[in-house]
Amino acid sequence: MPDSRRFFVKPAFLVNSSITSDTLRILVLAALYFGAAKLGLALAFQAAQVTTIWPPTGIALAAVLLFGNRVWPAIALGAFLANITTNEPFPVAISIAGGNTLEALAGAWMMRRFGCDPRLSHLHDVLGLVFCAAVASTMLSATIGALSLCLGGVQPWESFAQLWRLWWIGDAVGTLIVAPLILCWWRPLSFRLGDMAEAGVLLAGLVAACLAIFIIPAIYNATFIYVIFPFVIWAAVRFRQQGVSAVTFIACAVAICATVQGSGPFTGQSVEHSLVLLQMFMGVLAVTGLLLGAAMTESGGVAARFQQMADTAPVLIWMSGTDKKCTYFNKPWLSFTGRTMEQEMGDGWAAGVHPDDVARCLDTYVASFDARRPFEMEYRLRRHDGEYCWVLDHGIPRFTAAGEFEGYIGSCIDITLQKQTTDALEQSSRRKSEFLATLAHELRNPLAPILSAAQLLQKPGADVARRTEAGAIISRQARHMARLVDDLLDISRISYGKIELRKERARLTDAIHDAVEVVKPMVEARRHTLCVTLPEETPWLNADPVRLAQIFANLLSNAAKYTPDGGHIELSAETGADMITVAVRDSGVGIPEAMREKIFDLFVQVDESIERAHGGLGIGLTLVKKLVEMHGGTIEARRRDDQPGSEFIVRLPRAAAPEVRPMPAVKNGHAQRSLRVLVVEDSAPLAQTLGWMLETIGHETRMAHDGEKALSAAREFRPEVVLLDIGLPGMNGYDLCAKLREEPALRGAVFIAQTGWGQKEHRDRAQAAGFDHHLVKPVDMSALESLLQSL
Repeated sequence: MPDSRRFFVKPAFLVNSSITSDTLRILVLAALYFGAAKLGLALAFQAAQVTTIWPPTGIALAAVLLFGNRVWPAIALGAFLANITTNEPFPVAISIAGGNTLEALAGAWMMRRFGCDPRLSHLHDVLGLVFCAAVASTMLSATIGALSLCLGGVQPWESFAQLWRLWWIGDAVGTLIVAPLILCWWRPLSFRLGDMAEAGVLLAGLVAACLAIFIIPAIYNATFIYVIFPFVIWAAVRFRQQGVSAVTFIACAVAICATVQGSGPFTGQSVEHSLVLLQMFMGVLAVTGLLLGAAMTESGGVAARFQQMADTAPVLIWMSGTDKKCTYFNKPWLSFTGRTMEQEMGDGWAAGVHPDDVARCLDTYVASFDARRPFEMEYRLRRHDGEYCWVLDHGIPRFTAAGEFEGYIGSCIDITLQKQTTDALEQSSRRKSEFLATLAHELRNPLAPILSAAQLLQKPGADVARRTEAGAIISRQARHMARLVDDLLDISRISYGKIELRKERARLTDAIHDAVEVVKPMVEARRHTLCVTLPEETPWLNADPVRLAQIFANLLSNAAKYTPDGGHIELSAETGADMITVAVRDSGVGIPEAMREKIFDLFVQVDESIERAHGGLGIGLTLVKKLVEMHGGTIEARRRDDQPGSEFIVRLPRAAAPEVRPMPAVKNGHAQRSLRVLVVEDSAPLAQTLGWMLETIGHETRMAHDGEKALSAAREFRPEVVLLDIGLPGMNGYDLCAKLREEPALRGAVFIAQTGWGQKEHRDRAQAAGFDHHLVKPVDMSALESLLQSL
């Protein structure tokens, strides 16, 4: 490039003294590179040879820009010594050192090629540093380094992408942080006394802010890291690139030390992950500061330079005078509020603050102003579209070079998303706690009568009638618990898209009759009147009959729960040309207007008081809505106008009636025969009760509680049916089924899986393992009896 663009400032003692020979310079630079490299490698956590903290890159680039290409041996020597002392093979260390040297030479060459001044006084120079040195040349070193480690067998090939990413981030940020510090502070300093005092205040405030952000646990929040930006702006306005490079270097040093110790807003999954996030933030901070500093240098006057910088800043900036009145707002502020500078000047900005926040906001501002201390506060500011958004406002006092107070400068960032996320997490946590409490209550309700009935059965003096009733109670309450578990599983399956409808031509009347049978015990227990009105014609739907009955059973159950004893429940159906409409009405508590939009949300209940704790888990209506929508229909909830209560209206697509076909001839039935059944179950009580039930209906049983005992019993008992649990200790049911299939005596046996897992993937796996049938716990004895009768 032309000589007029060269600017290499060297202290006199390095030019004239006899000790400034090229050899000594190379040794000194090599030592500096080696020391900085060992410091960076001390912070390598994923691989001993790769770190996200790599200051030698900035040292090497600055050395080549200041002293020319002849210093390349110093870079190569320092890099080689740093790598060979980390137990790397000699060829790998040589290769990596070559990549580090080429990185510095290539970055400096590209910056000179595009006419970049090492003083970084112009936007062009800063952009050259960013794109030529920090982005482009660092890719060269990262590629050579990662390839060398993998080819040399030091690191596995599957880690190549991760190694390359960490290497590149470390080199890029090292260039942006360290190189500007050396380049901008290499020339002699000429500060006035007032400038030095202001610089001291700036640095003291920066260090205090960094310590607060990264050390105090109560301030661990990603939003608070933006407190550093006002100090970068201050440094750019008053001290240009020297101030910016010093501020970013100090902030980076404090942040790295704190993050490595496990404190600060960037701490996360691992130290390596935390440092990656930190380095990315520091890289953005350095680029922003250098660009602002360059813009200030290029601008004509102080006011013009500040306005240009502020208008390009990614935050809302304001300034006030000594009378507490605001005197300036940048373009992002005016664009956010949709107001003019004249409207915001003075106290006009307060008109955009939410009425509930104005007093608190002004009190904080005035108190801080009078005390001349920095402040931060959160308040809602009206956006140009009329919506209020939460902003985090940081203000710091301004002083002249002589120490005279000039007012305040502040910056705001929009934290609406963070506030919404925090509120959502708090609400989710609260609803989770409420759901768990409700689940515990709902499970205790059936457990109490089960326990009482079981104790009654153990009494020797109980008569037959009471024993029969106790058995019926246990059966009913167990089915109730099974339904709670099924509802939870259905919600999970639908949420993950794993539920499948088994659609067929189904009659609406059959589904409603099945639903009524399910809720009939509850309706009778609470002395409700249930009126069902169906159309004279037979409405047909293309639907899953089981899920269709589940929809109406849940709606009727919901009506019975929320209707006081002795209430009235109606179910009516009407048919249209294309749709079938089913309405469920009750005389219960009704739906408050505020709940109409939330009634179908998960875990939401109309009345969450203790008195209404029998209202269920708050998942029934969510399940109903999802099932209705899966059938192509809609559901609506509303409060009844004519009388107390609520009304749910379901609309489903109507289907044509199926063609009438002659029934096939029925084969002659046969009486149930006795079968030899081997029950393999690790739960002794469950195995015992299953054995009793099977023996009661005429089958011969044998029990085993693990895989080895099952193999032994099978060889001796030669069962015709094996009722096999999946979750067995030692050998699981899938493996045991395969082994039993190999037994010659069991080649004609029927294998039935019984398990608590009922998803499609579990059924498919059972079939692949050799099972003929799959039953979900708790096993329905009537279904098992029908299955055995069909064999």
